[in-house]
Amino acid sequence: MLAALLPATGAAARPSVLQVPSQYPTIQAAVNAAYAGDTVRVAPGRYHEQVTISKNLRLFGAGRKATTVVAPDPLKPNVGDAAALIGVTGGAKVEIANLGVSGPVAHPCAEQPLHAGIFVAGGATLKLSRARVSDIVNTPVESCDHDGNGILVGSFLTGDVGHAVIDHVEVTHYTGVALTAFSAGTTVTLTDSLLDAKIDPATSVFTGGVEIGDAASAHVTRNVVIGNRCNDFEDACGPDPSVQFQAAAFEDGPGALPAADTEIAHNRFIGNDAGLYLFAFADCCRVHDNVTRDSIFYGAIVQDGDTTLDHEKIVGGPVGVIAVADLADTTATLKGVVIKGAATPTKTQDCCGFTASIVRVPGSAPVSAGAHRARPPGQAGAHAVAVTRRAG
Repeated sequence: MLAALLPATGAAARPSVLQVPSQYPTIQAAVNAAYAGDTVRVAPGRYHEQVTISKNLRLFGAGRKATTVVAPDPLKPNVGDAAALIGVTGGAKVEIANLGVSGPVAHPCAEQPLHAGIFVAGGATLKLSRARVSDIVNTPVESCDHDGNGILVGSFLTGDVGHAVIDHVEVTHYTGVALTAFSAGTTVTLTDSLLDAKIDPATSVFTGGVEIGDAASAHVTRNVVIGNRCNDFEDACGPDPSVQFQAAAFEDGPGALPAADTEIAHNRFIGNDAGLYLFAFADCCRVHDNVTRDSIFYGAIVQDGDTTLDHEKIVGGPVGVIAVADLADTTATLKGVVIKGAATPTKTQDCCGFTASIVRVPGSAPVSAGAHRARPPGQAGAHAVAVTRRAG
């Protein structure tokens, strides 16, 4: 299928293979020399460079731990005003496999911010498989607004559109979000991958697993998302969704809701502040059959919009499901939901004249009655501020 997307054009009569470093000293040099449809093969080694691809080609390493693109010094913007270790843009159709992408950047984010390990923008399409994106951090490791992301597809900040099919990929040790997709027309498929924040709990950061918003379309299935925490802003991180931030394995981002065909299913969420954070979600998309274990605060948060949790399984943690109403009446409907080992299976939180409720439909596991907790009137929910702050 990909061959049809990568026709040979220009001076090359048929696709050629360009070798790095035996023929070209750097990956970017080979990319620059390639014609559409060519393949760039990179031998084992660490390549200290940024790579920008704006033509149809294939880029293959010798293994995601054997061939690595490493953050150079200095780091420079290469996708608009943003710096990425690999940027795919200009409407190109690109396949990357068996390759690693790694930081850290040797400077603080105020000096050389690393926006993303991989950034797909400008209407480009990326097929990414058997790859690794790691250490997307600055020195020292710290929270950097909008930066430190693993893979960005499209952009909320610029309105850029991108497309990606991501399979068997590891994204580890980042200070932003492992995978984001934004902007109407953006599409992303993520399967059989590992997203692991790997952040020291004492480090002041605010990470996220998967964030989809602003009318982007996503299919996120059979992945494992681990260890996303909000340790930033001192007391601004904590268990109260109305006035504090929580990091989630999956959350809907700013702007319009995700596209209606978005599906989040058959994933495992382990040790995050929250497994699911569905803010003003209004049943926009299908979220079903995920397993959430040992969350720091909540298995699932449903805030300011009616949403159905469909055959979710939540194990352990302080609270299984919380419904929060501070900007709109909110009902969380539990359809076939199983909650085991949570200290408080369900909870509701009302404010400002709005009411939260949790409703079981036949087939749900037994859950306890919710406890209500109010907060001072007139305070905006923290989640809307948080996702806007981090959006790519």
